Amino acid sequence: MSLPSLTGCAQALSVTRYNSLPDPFEKWTTMVYHLRLVSDQTGLIEIWADGKKISKTEGIVGFKPFLAKESQYFKFGSYRNHAEFATVTRLDHYVRSEQKADVDPDGTLAPP
Repeated sequence: MSLPSLTGCAQALSVTRYNSLPDPFEKWTTMVYHLRLVSDQTGLIEIWADGKKISKTEGIVGFKPFLAKESQYFKFGSYRNHAEFATVTRLDHYVRSEQKADVDPDGTLAPP
């Protein structure tokens, strides 16, 4: 599903949704992110959860062209509105690489 009328920093983004996120309660969820953060329309974010593709976003994503590339950084945590329950983020077996084979050696975590 593409979102045709986005405003602000989300202009000219194409978002495609494939599957819903799995229920995060009482079990681990294996997440894989493919990021290409560039200052033109070839930017890309792809997300998989437990081997299922969740979404793909194309366009200028997470990049401010007037800032040095070195000032862009990865940040992960429980960023959400207040909830009536405790929110906790736990990471296990975290891998970050420029090569897909390092993150998904057998090709099952982020299939095409």
